[in-house]
Amino acid sequence: DELGWHPDPDDPTKTGTELDFDSAHHCDRVGDGPDADLGALQNTSKYVRARLDEAVAYAEDEVYGRALLALGQGLHGLQDCFSHTDAVEKGGDVPDQLARAMLEGTGFPDVRVMGVDPESDEPGAPANDTFPHDSHNHDAHDTTPAAMAQRGAKTGHELAMEHATAATVLYFEAFKQQVGNDTWQEVVETKAESPNTWIPVSVWPTFLAVAAVALLAGFAAGCAQPQK
Repeated sequence: DELGWHPDPDDPTKTGTELDFDSAHHCDRVGDGPDADLGALQNTSKYVRARLDEAVAYAEDEVYGRALLALGQGLHGLQDCFSHTDAVEKGGDVPDQLARAMLEGTGFPDVRVMGVDPESDEPGAPANDTFPHDSHNHDAHDTTPAAMAQRGAKTGHELAMEHATAATVLYFEAFKQQVGNDTWQEVVETKAESPNTWIPVSVWPTFLAVAAVALLAGFAAGCAQPQK
């Protein structure tokens, strides 16, 4: 449910329609106009970077569960940038440019962002929108023709996942650089045992897998540095 996933860290019991919709949490465009796509990207970038700053602050205060939640919220917006835009279709270095722009807040590539209307009876299919979420997203392997379309050896969905994973590693690396390896390890090892450290169980396999990739990437980079 595109409108039912914006976790409230102060009330993790909320689900579905009880939650507030935030287009930046999903990298969605609300409304149209000549600058609507860029505005949506800028809003999502601001959200992603704010959640990263929040995660760093919580981690430095040793509130690791809330740091993990903030990271997860930021990652949702970051990863959706590859599922809710045409970056996959643009190809080339556009997805990499998009990932960097999301983390830096500047240098956004020329991509279209999928439209939603929270007030509509069909929020993911706004009337007269030429690029609506429900018919163009790459959210799963069979959600839309764009998700299923073969682009070389991979489908649109598989490419979106690939680019989202690469962006996730960059996001984790940015966090790790700010908090240090010891604090990073504390966050990775945090368990969701109470509402204050609430993370959906389904997220854990992906989180830990990507965290492992990030750790290995950091290890490999460290090994490549000349010893002093």
